[in-house]
Amino acid sequence: TTVSVDGTDVTLVDLSMDGMQVLGTLSLKPNQAVRVTLADNAQGLRVRARVAWATLELGGPGGTRYRAGFAFVDADRVALEPVVARLASAVLRSAAEEERDGRARGRGRHRRAE
Repeated sequence: TTVSVDGTDVTLVDLSMDGMQVLGTLSLKPNQAVRVTLADNAQGLRVRARVAWATLELGGPGGTRYRAGFAFVDADRVALEPVVARLASAVLRSAAEEERDGRARGRGRHRRAE
């Protein structure tokens, strides 16, 4: 599931009514003010946020990337709630699929030769 931070798409890792965690190539620094677009097929919402923390992850499968946590600033909670509910369930589905796919690949590697 992707969202946009200052116009750059990032991967949504976790989401709540108060903030979110993402992975992406966008360089972020703590306390940086950003514009977030939370969108799904049904509805999109733009909110202001502040970077709560950011770490650089070197050399994983996606190369060098940033993992960052954001706190939403003065977000309209009534408008935010349905979007968060839809996107959070999409993140959970995506994580479950990745886990299932990882287990399936793992089983394939450990098969005995017949």
